[in-house]
Amino acid sequence: MRAPAAGQQRTDTPPYSSTSGVSHLSRKCATVFTDAYVRRLAALTPRISLRANAPPPLTRVDCV
Repeated sequence: MRAPAAGQQRTDTPPYSSTSGVSHLSRKCATVFTDAYVRRLAALTPRISLRANAPPPLTRVDCV
């Protein structure tokens, strides 16, 4: 992975199983993680923005 450019922060994705290529997260938890990841990216860069009518952020409760 390349180092981030000046003024940018590095974002990490979750680890995946090296043998199957399948996430270690359940489907629900993967959705919660993806929601948080995209919202963080939108907060860090002007190139990504959430829609005005975006639903509220998912929480850990949504992972159960």
